Amino acid sequence: VRPLDKSDGLAGSAMATLGATRVLGTVSLQIGTPNVFAPREGDLLVKLSLAPFDGGPGGGGANAEQRQRAEEATVTGEAIQGCLLDAGSVVLEDLCIDEGRAAWALGLHLVCLNDDGAVLDCAMAAATATLRTCRLPNTVPDDRGLRRVVDEPWEDRTPLPVRHSVASLTCGVWRRYGI
Repeated sequence: VRPLDKSDGLAGSAMATLGATRVLGTVSLQIGTPNVFAPREGDLLVKLSLAPFDGGPGGGGANAEQRQRAEEATVTGEAIQGCLLDAGSVVLEDLCIDEGRAAWALGLHLVCLNDDGAVLDCAMAAATATLRTCRLPNTVPDDRGLRRVVDEPWEDRTPLPVRHSVASLTCGVWRRYGI
């Protein structure tokens, strides 16, 4: 069993370490227009980036390896997004600013700084920790009826409601023994 360490960084960021695997998470916020079919919902997009593969001199298989790593990152990011939404960790209705007119589009960016295995587990821990550090700024309508962010101290912003923590656990079997 490898120790898991989560540390909050600057506002809207966190780092998770699981053994030698390290994942940094950051949040970006943008005001957008809600989907016409879901006028009371914002949006959450999770993107995971894995360190590129270095094929060395001549790197014959580097391009194929890079494509495989990019695909792995996409699938893992989508799995994390699905888990966060399906578990009700982030409820899209909590991202609504003005029904049918404005909602937060929350981008959760996860960067694997070192991959020593169990990236999904470490990235999930980083995602949860990062969301818990996020604060939503207050908004006001401008003269055109659009929403703009109020310039205010970090402490006056509303914490993002994170209703549940989601954890991932990778297990395996080796010579009939659970590990």
